[in-house]
Amino acid sequence: MKFVELKNTMSDKYSVKKREGNEETVIELYPNNPDGSPNLDGGYHPVGNHSEKEWKLYEIQRDKKFLKAVFPREEPGLLGLYLAVKKVYEHKQSDFDREMKNMLRDINKPEEGIALLEQQFDENLFSFNKDTEGAITIFQEGAEFSVSYCSTLGESVPIMKNRPLQGAFLAAYNYCQLLNVFSHLLQEWKGRLQLTVAE
Repeated sequence: MKFVELKNTMSDKYSVKKREGNEETVIELYPNNPDGSPNLDGGYHPVGNHSEKEWKLYEIQRDKKFLKAVFPREEPGLLGLYLAVKKVYEHKQSDFDREMKNMLRDINKPEEGIALLEQQFDENLFSFNKDTEGAITIFQEGAEFSVSYCSTLGESVPIMKNRPLQGAFLAAYNYCQLLNVFSHLLQEWKGRLQLTVAE
């Protein structure tokens, strides 16, 4: 993903600007007000440092900024920005979403959680007690549970460990939602993204 693609994709709802100087590139993204002006109360600034060869993604809240992620170069940094914006500004929690989370808080055994996840997601997005490539995996370890992501090359990326049943399934639900958005994004931009597995 290049800056021009990001701007073309998002400029109808967001103010997106790029500036260069002081050995860095700064992209400023703010949601638009109803009149089309940028709402400067909150937004995102990916900052590319030319000497360190890395991109840092900051969330802006009024006059404060918070580091959210670090990327090795511009393309995965812009993809991270896109996903963050979609999650924060465009993912409105629906009544169904709230109801699903409440039901997950009340489960008493893994089978109940699995049945709820199956209602919402394709079965290729998650698995239980088995690493599945490209999926969120929940592992039971006695009375505790861990959640991880298994990359398409079989690399396991831990998300959380030693959690109670309900907490693990809630985390898996949230990460499956992100993975679902990411999967659709990859399909939409297939062939245009140049990413390594690590990125």
